[in-house]
Amino acid sequence: MQAVGFSDAERGISVSLVLVFRHLHEGGTLARLAELADNGVLSLRVADVLPAARAAEAHRRFEAHGVRGRLVLTF
Repeated sequence: MQAVGFSDAERGISVSLVLVFRHLHEGGTLARLAELADNGVLSLRVADVLPAARAAEAHRRFEAHGVRGRLVLTF
C-alpha cells in the first residue's frame, strides 16, 4: 500500500495519505483498511452522508471548497 506520511511529533499526530483507488482490485488490502477504521486506528472524517440521488449536490458542495471531510454517497 502506497502512503505518504506526515507527522507533527510535538503533538503526537501522524497523517498518512492512502489513495484507495490505486488498490481497487486488492480485496485483502481494502479489507485491512476497513478493519483499521472499524478498530479506530484510522480516523475517518465524514462531513455528510447523502443518498446517491443527491450526488449533484455533493459535487457542488465539494467544488465550493466548504467541506471539511468526505461526502459519502449511499447506493
